[in-house]
Amino acid sequence: MSIVSDSLRALADALAVPLILAVGLAILIGLLRFVTSLSFLIEHRGLRPLVMQVEYGKAALEGGENYGVLDARLLSYLASDGLGAYIIAPGAGGSAAPVVPAAAQESSAALIRFAFPSEPAYRVDVTWPGPVTQRDDELRATVRISRTPGDRIVATRSFTEDNTEALIEVIGAFCVTFLLGQPRILRRTPRWERWNQDINGYLAYRRGLGAEPRGTEVSTSLEDCRKALEHFHHAARMNPANMLVQLHRASLLELMDENREAAAIYRKCRTLWPEHIEAAYRLWVAHKGSYDRTELKGADHPLDPIREQLLLRRLLRSWLLTWRPNHWNPGERRYWRSWISLRPWKRVSKRTAYLRALAISQLAVELSFLLPGRNAASTDHLVAVADARSGERSAAAGKMEVLSLMTRLADELLRQDDEPAVERLLRPKAGTTITPLAADPAYIPVYAGPHYHRRAVGWLAMFNAACFFSLAILLPPEYIPDNFTVDQWRQCCGQASIHELGLIHRDPRNLLDPNWMARDPDLEPLRQTEIGQEWQNFIGMPRAKPSVRSA
Repeated sequence: MSIVSDSLRALADALAVPLILAVGLAILIGLLRFVTSLSFLIEHRGLRPLVMQVEYGKAALEGGENYGVLDARLLSYLASDGLGAYIIAPGAGGSAAPVVPAAAQESSAALIRFAFPSEPAYRVDVTWPGPVTQRDDELRATVRISRTPGDRIVATRSFTEDNTEALIEVIGAFCVTFLLGQPRILRRTPRWERWNQDINGYLAYRRGLGAEPRGTEVSTSLEDCRKALEHFHHAARMNPANMLVQLHRASLLELMDENREAAAIYRKCRTLWPEHIEAAYRLWVAHKGSYDRTELKGADHPLDPIREQLLLRRLLRSWLLTWRPNHWNPGERRYWRSWISLRPWKRVSKRTAYLRALAISQLAVELSFLLPGRNAASTDHLVAVADARSGERSAAAGKMEVLSLMTRLADELLRQDDEPAVERLLRPKAGTTITPLAADPAYIPVYAGPHYHRRAVGWLAMFNAACFFSLAILLPPEYIPDNFTVDQWRQCCGQASIHELGLIHRDPRNLLDPNWMARDPDLEPLRQTEIGQEWQNFIGMPRAKPSVRSA
């Protein structure tokens, strides 16, 4: 018995050190694997990126066309939709998943591969085209998407198109549609921005974006808008509940002076997604020219539903509802968080920006009631208690209303001050409007000084303020305040409007399409003035026919 015990004890002593080393090595490998997997999870938030692998067939080298740049063009197509964080480009013709060499098939190499796993990804294998056998005027490419590690094929498809540009578009649409359809990405996408798995809807949407005049491009023709609108109409038939498509459709219709059709789309979007605040704002903008004074002064104000949606408690409640297990959606949670999140000093939150934009837009509508030819019937309230023979009290009432509107506008744009609002807005103390104007009609005074302290309002409010000052140029002489001549009033209003537009240009975060400045009818009075035409020449904007409402 003692012999057996001694033997077991000796065996245990002999195996103790190797066993401890093996357990320690196993713990170390497991810890390294956990840390590596956690780093991948944090880096991509649990999402698998696309890894491109391009293969060129012999037929692709024929015909004199350089197919070697097609992979770069495909990556550019994918990245232009904001998917750059989910795309890895290992290089033209590079390997998406490194092949393990035969010399590395050892136990130590296997342990290293287990401790440092490959990054989870979707490998996209693209075989670039050559002419189709039956028809030499068509090109064909094959796409295969597989999950790595594991190399399990999850999607594959072959495409045939007439040219390489169309082939890149359909392959890119296929990859993006597949990626956006993954459950983890769907949970991070608001319901009103999701796409179905038919690539034709997303393909038409991207073609519409390509045809739409965007960025610094200003179009004096509506031909580009019509081409883009056809693509968006097709995309809407495939994805009618996608707000990205519908809002682009309605915006183009406004550019084409089809405000009634645009308002109909906004109204349907509002019915389909009543929680979407941007659609409600665009509906007000598209409809604001049809409201009269009684509707704006009545108990049921058209802006009350939007302002109620923008209440902090409503936004906070909507954000909290996204945490429910049966409505778990990080994408919508991120959307509502963008409305309730605070901003650093001297910057404006999204909620405050929309509230001020709504308030200034309402002031512009009320000002339009005083303009001849726009809402002529709405000026009856000024003569209801006036002497119809002289009209003096009517003119006085009009002046009082203009000063009231200026005061309310100053409350939105500027901080409190004892200086009269009309002086602070139109004749800042730090500038002069006398001497330099004779030499330079586009001279803009310096808007600064002790009585001019701007609030952080956002670019939407600035644009609506520019429209307000532009409309004020058309005020009848009898409504202009007493301390202004007609020429001084129009010059100062033009300068103030250009000043607001200049503040927008200085903000790199603005999303204003230059076509709105070129075609908005509320800015047409400014564009007809000498100072407005000088400003257009300065920013390189061609003259265009007005056709849209304020942004």
